[in-house]
Amino acid sequence: MEDQQPRYKITEEHAAKFAYYVLDWQEKLSLSNYKIYISMKHNRDENTYAETESSSEYKTATIEINDYWVTDPTDEFLDEIAFHEVSEILLYPMGEALEKFYSKEYINILTHNIIRTWENLIFRKDGMIRDRDIKKKKVKSIVG
Repeated sequence: MEDQQPRYKITEEHAAKFAYYVLDWQEKLSLSNYKIYISMKHNRDENTYAETESSSEYKTATIEINDYWVTDPTDEFLDEIAFHEVSEILLYPMGEALEKFYSKEYINILTHNIIRTWENLIFRKDGMIRDRDIKKKKVKSIVG
């Protein structure tokens, strides 16, 4: 019998916090000209927390959150995943320009290397972990 990893259900409260973090990172990364949609989906890949599709032409992006995670969706982890997905939106136009010269797979590797470097700087203990108090803000869930 295989060892199964724990699974954590993403609740409406998690989704609302995630949406707050996405909007916060959108502002901090100067992407206020983008319309970002967030939805919940079932993804069989348990190691996928969220996926992002972007259009630099229309300045839109859709972030789909997986409904079950293998990592406890703490506030800090929700914030980190939101940062990751919004960073993908930020880097998407660069990836589009590079498609003339490189494969999408290679661009995806480069993009994620950059994002993981930023995550280590911002979210790891020796980085600049940001203090958050989202309890002061009322956030309505935008995930249906």
